[in-house]
Amino acid sequence: MSQQGRQTERYIGWDLIGTGGTANVFRVEDTELRLPVAIKLLNETYRHDEKLLQGLRHEVLISRRLRHEYICPIHDIYEGGRGFGIVMDLLSGTTLR
Repeated sequence: MSQQGRQTERYIGWDLIGTGGTANVFRVEDTELRLPVAIKLLNETYRHDEKLLQGLRHEVLISRRLRHEYICPIHDIYEGGRGFGIVMDLLSGTTLR
C-alpha cells in the first residue's frame, strides 16, 4: 500500500492529565513536531458554541505572538474528531489548583 493512500493522525496517545469545568487536558505526541504537547479539549457542552469557538480562535492567533517566561506557548488549534482544542507546550510541575 502506498503512503499516499494512508491518512495518519497527527496527535497520538491522548492520555488524560487534567480536568476542568470547560475542558479536559490531554498529553499527546505531535507526530509533525515530534514532541509531546498538551491539548486542552473543550467539553462536549461547549463544542458547538460557534461564538465561543470564534473567540478562542482569535485568542490563539493573538497569543501565538506573545513570548514571556510566564506564558505557555501555543502551537496550534485542534479541530478534529475529538472536538475543538488548543495545542500548547506540555509543562511539567504541579497544577495551579
